[in-house]
Amino acid sequence: MKVKLKWFSLGFITAVLILFALGYAWNHRSENAVKNMPKEEQEMMLSIYPWLKSAQGHLCGPFVLTTPASQFEKAEAMISPYKLKTFTSYPQMVVDEHTIFIIDSKNRMMSIRYLNTTGEFKSYDFNTGSEGVTFFDSNLDGQFDVKLGPGPKNCSVYYDSRWLPVIFRNKRQYININGNEKEIKLSLLKEGWKFVGQK
Repeated sequence: MKVKLKWFSLGFITAVLILFALGYAWNHRSENAVKNMPKEEQEMMLSIYPWLKSAQGHLCGPFVLTTPASQFEKAEAMISPYKLKTFTSYPQMVVDEHTIFIIDSKNRMMSIRYLNTTGEFKSYDFNTGSEGVTFFDSNLDGQFDVKLGPGPKNCSVYYDSRWLPVIFRNKRQYININGNEKEIKLSLLKEGWKFVGQK
């Protein structure tokens, strides 16, 4: 009787361990994190974050934390509220090595860039989504400095409490102030457009 009980206990413990391992493997499998999104959103998200095609989702209370399946990918993660029957919901927050992105259900996006070494905020921008306009604040003073869009050739700078269109001519930039053109310095940096001021 003792031998049968011993073998039964050993078999039961082994079965529990196997079920636990299978459940852990199932919960940590890789899957397409954007498969429930509309096709246009899928293409947009995968063009920015290709790792979402093979990602791992972890339920953390009322949030889903999505990370690359491979530890050799760039350090990135997506956080979104958890909704039953959908893997993705909004707003979504993506954190990478230099930027924090916040995306809402209308594809409007705010990007906050920070210094990787200290974690201090460096600059931020806001994209209006379908309107195709992006505002940049490159010095964190709370006032957007550059407005880009709609379209790649529409650019304005905030100067003297108003938006002025930028005139691009001969690889230089100008603004028109009361009929007088003044040359300005506008730079495209890794973190976006920066209005330095008048030359």
